[in-house]
Amino acid sequence: DTAASPSSGAACPPWAPVEEKTILMQVQNALQKSFAKETPPGQRVWVWSYDADPNDQQRFRARVEVPSWGGRIFVGDWCRGKKLAQRSACLEVKRELEPGACGQYLAAPPA
Repeated sequence: DTAASPSSGAACPPWAPVEEKTILMQVQNALQKSFAKETPPGQRVWVWSYDADPNDQQRFRARVEVPSWGGRIFVGDWCRGKKLAQRSACLEVKRELEPGACGQYLAAPPA
């Protein structure tokens, strides 16, 4: 569903720039720690892409792929601006990293 509903921006409230940067760094650091052995030198811990809302040039949805996590892709909410969209997807990754998350594993499954 690429159409944004009127309430779809509700999950993307305005955040202080420092908090946005902090959450991205915290999650990136957690991924780097969790997958240090599985991530070859020079490989990104995550890869970002964005979907644009065809009806609103200001609305985006971020997708982040975590290659060392079996290529899992996390998708955030539709948000106004790429930064908020990125934060939304980052929060999805963070939820999965938190203790007790369903389907959670912090390292690659044993070979």
